[in-house]
Amino acid sequence: MQQLSAASTPHRRASHIGHVHNRAARLAVRDIQQHLSEWQHTAATLRAARFHSRNDPSRASARAAEMLPLVVADRIELEARLDGLETAVATHSLTRDIRRALDRLHADLQQLIID
Repeated sequence: MQQLSAASTPHRRASHIGHVHNRAARLAVRDIQQHLSEWQHTAATLRAARFHSRNDPSRASARAAEMLPLVVADRIELEARLDGLETAVATHSLTRDIRRALDRLHADLQQLIID
């Protein structure tokens, strides 16, 4: 059986920079992204309940008012995380999408509170 010396071990290729940025962006938004989907679903349910049922509309407004500070806190947390990262990561399409989703959710919740 042939033995490999340390000099003949295969070398691992360096990751493509795009993959590095993608991985860093995914790590930066992972926990925010996990509950963002749940919040979006809740907001859609509240919107539907408010406009299409006989439920008390103030309940939807109250629930939206409870969720709003959480969304704002996540947006602040996201910006704090991205502030220390490379520009390519902070402006990555994934981070832009999460920002837009949080901003849209914020607007939807505010609308539920106002109406």
